[in-house]
Amino acid sequence: ADRDNDGIVDWIDVSDTVTLHNPQTQSLFIGTIKLPAEVTDFSKDWSLSPAYTPALQQNHLRELERTYERLSELCAYAAEKRVRVMIDAEQSYFQHTIDYVVVRLMRRYNQPAPDRGPLVFNTYQMYLRDGLFKLRADLARADGRQLAQRPTVASDGPASASGRGMTDDRTPFLFAGKLVRGAYLQSERKRASVLAIRDPINATPEETHSSFDTGIELVLKSAASSLGVHKSPAVDSWPRIALVVATHNTLSIERTVNALKQYGIHPRSGVVSFAQLMGTVYGRQSGPHIPAIAVLVTHR
Repeated sequence: ADRDNDGIVDWIDVSDTVTLHNPQTQSLFIGTIKLPAEVTDFSKDWSLSPAYTPALQQNHLRELERTYERLSELCAYAAEKRVRVMIDAEQSYFQHTIDYVVVRLMRRYNQPAPDRGPLVFNTYQMYLRDGLFKLRADLARADGRQLAQRPTVASDGPASASGRGMTDDRTPFLFAGKLVRGAYLQSERKRASVLAIRDPINATPEETHSSFDTGIELVLKSAASSLGVHKSPAVDSWPRIALVVATHNTLSIERTVNALKQYGIHPRSGVVSFAQLMGTVYGRQSGPHIPAIAVLVTHR
C-alpha cells in the first residue's frame, strides 16, 4: 500500500488504498446479512438512531457512485464556464461521505492547468475535534510540490466502480479549501448526549479559535513552500493552493493578513479570499484593511 513509494506505509497510503471504489477492497465494506427493514428505511431521520452503523449494501455503493458522477458533470461544466465549485460541510455523522466524494473530485479536477487554478474546494469545520487532522491529511494528499516532480494520471471519462476513467488514488492535485468554524454545535452535542458518544465538537471556543487559526497557518505555509510561486501575481496568476477564509472574526482576519506578509505571499496571488454571509458583514467592515484580496459574500 506504499502508493507514493517513500518506503513508509502511512495513513494516507492506507486510506487511499482501502476505498469504496477500489474493487479489491469493496468487499470490506459490504454486508453479507440481510438487514431489518427498519434499518434500511431511509425515509426516516436516523441521526438519533442507536450508535451502530450497519454494513453497506451494493445499492448504497451504486447510489454513491451516481452522486459522484452527477457532481463530476457539474464540475466539468464549472470548468468550462471558469467557475469555482465550493462544496459545503454538513453534520459530522455524514461529513465523511462528503469528504470522500470531494477528494475524488479534487484529484480529478484540480490538476494544473495554464488557464485556471484549483476548481473544487472542500470545506473544513474547525470546531470539530478532527478538523485539523482532516486538513493536514488533505494537504498531504495534495502535496503541491509533487506536482512539479511527477506526471499525473489524466482522467478520460466518467468514473466508475471499476476504476476506469479515474485518476490514481495517489495522484497529487492542487489543494483548495474553505475554512469555517462550524454551524451545528447544538444539534451535534444533542446527538452525542442522546447516544452517549464523544462530543465531536471542541470543548471550548478557545480551542476552536486555535484550530481555525492553526489551519490557516498550515495552508499558507504550504502555499509559501510550493516552489515560491505565490510571491508575485505576475509570476503566478493562478495559485497552486487556494484558501477561502470564511469568518466574521476580526482577529482571524488580522492573523491571515499578517501570515500573508510573514510568508511573502502576494495579496493578489489568488491564494486567499475572504467569505462572509450576506447581511452580516460587520467583521469585515470593522476589521483591518485588506487591499486587493477578494471578499466573497455568500448566502446561507
